[in-house]
Amino acid sequence: MDDRALPRLSPTVLLVDDETAIRHLLGRRVEANGYRVILAASGREALEILTQEVATIDLLLTDVMMPGLIGPQLAAIVQSRWPSVRQLAMTGGATDTALRLMGESNMQCLRKPFTDPELREALKTALSGPEKPATQ
Repeated sequence: MDDRALPRLSPTVLLVDDETAIRHLLGRRVEANGYRVILAASGREALEILTQEVATIDLLLTDVMMPGLIGPQLAAIVQSRWPSVRQLAMTGGATDTALRLMGESNMQCLRKPFTDPELREALKTALSGPEKPATQ
């Protein structure tokens, strides 16, 4: 799932979730929808991957509630440093503060558990929105 040497035949999703089983299950579900997936276990790991490979990342798919850097904080950093990377959040029960921050970022948010058709539609919508500025 994390073979960065593959040719870019489909969009690449950087999937961030601190729960190992969920991260791997979602990674397989995203791949089954035709996307290339890179997995990250934390916001910090996601930032490291983006720093090295931003040119290959089309979409950040992040959990809202994680230890350390939460999804909305990660989204804000990504938006300021790499505005061309599209973003989609997911949550199974975020705090009021996290939800407020997500609202401020105008990110679409999937509620866990979600179905494969809901995931497919959310990925398609996130990747087909208005063009974002190119990365500097």
